[in-house]
Amino acid sequence: MAVRRCCVAQGRGGGTGAGDDPDARLTRYAEWLGLERSVVELARGRTSDVVISRPLHQVWRFPRTEAGVSRLVLAAERTEAARALGLPGPEVLAVVPDLAPGRAHAVFRYLPGSGLTADVLAGLDEPARRRLCTDLAHLLGQLRSGRVSQWPGPEIGWVERWQLLAEHIRAEVLPGLAGAGRLLAEAELGAAVRAASGAPAGLLHGDLGSTNLLVDRIEGRLTGVLDWEGAGLGDPAVDLAAIRSTLDKDPRQPPLLSLLLDQDPALLVDLARAGAYLATFALQEALHGARTGDADAWAAGTARYR
Repeated sequence: MAVRRCCVAQGRGGGTGAGDDPDARLTRYAEWLGLERSVVELARGRTSDVVISRPLHQVWRFPRTEAGVSRLVLAAERTEAARALGLPGPEVLAVVPDLAPGRAHAVFRYLPGSGLTADVLAGLDEPARRRLCTDLAHLLGQLRSGRVSQWPGPEIGWVERWQLLAEHIRAEVLPGLAGAGRLLAEAELGAAVRAASGAPAGLLHGDLGSTNLLVDRIEGRLTGVLDWEGAGLGDPAVDLAAIRSTLDKDPRQPPLLSLLLDQDPALLVDLARAGAYLATFALQEALHGARTGDADAWAAGTARYR
């Protein structure tokens, strides 16, 4: 899947310093892109700065690390591959990969909607909750039935991927745990690897967390899905697990998970595997914290094991 690669003159760029004032950083991004400061806003993602222009209907994603820059083209190719299958990703307008972090970027068409946060969930009325579950079930069905003979970028086997993840967590997270908490973490890793070993093949997004699911906060309709970089071949039950972790934030009755399963009873087959994957999400957060020095991620990821 070809994407439009561009070259630009090297300028100052947005900068990636952790101590940067966000307003100053956005001003530099706007100047470098040749835009008025008044038509852009800045969002700080987990690994990228995101410059949004609603008036221009465009979004610029600036990775903050060399590793993120190295994946820009692959992320764009996977987004276009998803769109070719009818999945609701943003249109890729251009990729500028051959610059430093804070300058290299990809440009996407702006998708309207709000991230599916707990506050957005709480604001949906009953008809909107049901519409949301209908759209999420449709998305999961599209992924589960996705038939792709090739997918952009290198792919390792699904079971091997989980075996490697378990090895990394055992090496980098479990030494920081002790007693019953360490035993629980070890049991959850083993259950996830076993779930992966018996999983059917399909297409998965890989990060259907709340910020990547865009919804109309009045109607409850799914308006788009962001960040297809981690999409690939594997067990779509991982995406059900991610959506479940979001829906569980709404304490109202009937439970949103029940509404989701009512829309597509076939998802019941994936539910047990989804639970096994979901149980490792905190450990994956702790692994991210260990690797990046993010103390908050480490604390959140290890809290239930202490």
